Amino acid sequence: MLQINTYLNQVVNKINTQFKTQYNKLMACEVLPGYLETTSLSEVHSQTPAIFVTHVGMGELQVLPSGQQDIKLQMVAYLIIHNDENALQREQDMMVLQSQFFSYLSTQRWGLNNVHHATSIQSADAHGLIKDFKSDTSSWRTSVSVLARAAELYGGNDPINQLSLWIVSWEQGLRIGENTFDDVNELNPSLITPEFSSTSAV
Repeated sequence: MLQINTYLNQVVNKINTQFKTQYNKLMACEVLPGYLETTSLSEVHSQTPAIFVTHVGMGELQVLPSGQQDIKLQMVAYLIIHNDENALQREQDMMVLQSQFFSYLSTQRWGLNNVHHATSIQSADAHGLIKDFKSDTSSWRTSVSVLARAAELYGGNDPINQLSLWIVSWEQGLRIGENTFDDVNELNPSLITPEFSSTSAV
């Protein structure tokens, strides 16, 4: 779906420009699907701190009186820091990155008028993946595909230990379709449920 691709590209663009002014150590932000097929893992690990973003599914769909639809995107960002010299510093740096990204994410509509604020933001440490611990895959946040992509960032069948990897997940409403009303095709507060009551695109 073209609008989801536009959303993903805008998320990456805003993180690379806007968020990087708040966290100036950030070295890379990319859409993850397909990226590892064209980039070596050693190159990925050399360009951290980094954030990799992917769309993993859709939640509820709501049909509006305007004829448009609100779909809830299920999103994941992988926060990754590699440091083989100072493990304590690596984990401290990750806590700073995670907290700043958490705060930034909570206000974002990525400059798009057809996007609601991010909701249900959660994070989880993916460290157990390299220790063969099994995660609960009953939630989309730790689904097989989410964990598989995290494992690929760790190194697949030959994982490295000098890596901190956290999974930040959130939901975000995206309005699609043509507005049958005469007003502009953007979020109209009178048509938004209390859950999506926001009007300014950040």
